[in-house]
Amino acid sequence: MDWKERVIDEAVEAIFTVDADGTLLSFNHSAEQMFRCFAADAIGQPLERLLPERLRCGHQQLFRRFFDSGVQSMNMSGRAPVTAMRASGEEFLVDISLVRVDLPDGQPGAAAIIRDATERSQAAAAAAEAQRYQSMVLLAGGVAHDFNNILAVILGNTDLALASLDEPAIAGEALEDVRSAALRAAELARQMLVYAGKAESRRELVEIGPIADDTVKLLRGSVGATSLRCSHDTDLPPIEADPTRIRQVVMNLVINASDAIGGEPGIIRVAAYPVHAEEPWWAGAHLAPPEPEGDFVCLEVVDTGGGMEPDVLSRIFEPFFSTKFPGRGLGLATTIGIVRSHGGGIRVTSEPGQGTRFRVYFPAASRA
Repeated sequence: MDWKERVIDEAVEAIFTVDADGTLLSFNHSAEQMFRCFAADAIGQPLERLLPERLRCGHQQLFRRFFDSGVQSMNMSGRAPVTAMRASGEEFLVDISLVRVDLPDGQPGAAAIIRDATERSQAAAAAAEAQRYQSMVLLAGGVAHDFNNILAVILGNTDLALASLDEPAIAGEALEDVRSAALRAAELARQMLVYAGKAESRRELVEIGPIADDTVKLLRGSVGATSLRCSHDTDLPPIEADPTRIRQVVMNLVINASDAIGGEPGIIRVAAYPVHAEEPWWAGAHLAPPEPEGDFVCLEVVDTGGGMEPDVLSRIFEPFFSTKFPGRGLGLATTIGIVRSHGGGIRVTSEPGQGTRFRVYFPAASRA
């Protein structure tokens, strides 16, 4: 064993090499411990042996694209760990980096450097749980605040109506205000049901393109000096959805983009196009669909506003979270609820001073 092989074998990280077909050629001591598999049993086996069966197809294609691309290195984990599998069948989370290498026989190969991400993922899960608790506190406070205001209107006008029974005109006006307040309460409750994905909806095959066109036309007069543009492929596959809910998603995203730009001149671009996705592709998404592999229609809204810091970006879909009006707002929370109820996914990218890009993915339906 030369010094390079000894360094690799003694490394803390699990390291193994594979050929272009994905066959394991070497397997260091840390890899043996991590995967609980002797090197003699692993070498000569396909790389897929180290992955759960449900994930093998997507990772095979990603591995093949790595070789075909000519890229020298790639972080397969992206912003989220990858699920690996020990020899016993136990699943665990890892961070994986691939590096292109030349094998002793001169053929192209790759070295995989793997770190156990279990502790990091557990810490992230604990932080997410704390954030969910904070979100629920904010949600409860926001709902209580709005309902208290509505109840104050209802109770005040009810008292006024009772005191004015001998004056029908005054009593009638008070009862109209009661009715209006009750309708606002019902709308707040409906928005909460949408956020939870429990609202009733009417599903049919719809085209996102015309819905986006109509909604953009409706909103053009309300975005001030901002230029609002819409484009989409002419032959988009349909989606099975409630058209009213899809229209609400477009409206919420455009209004959010307009708020991000403020009163300054800017541009909002709305687009729709087809996308084919595989499970690893959803790493780092704000919302991954329950069936991550397949064809989707992407609704994209891009603005030239001020962008967001990472800590703000991570919280934008929390109910009543807002950087402008603390404790107010269900627009984006409603949006993620609608997308979740339609089996879709959401990606949002943003940097301070660089604007924001929302991409909402709805599963494509068959035209038949």
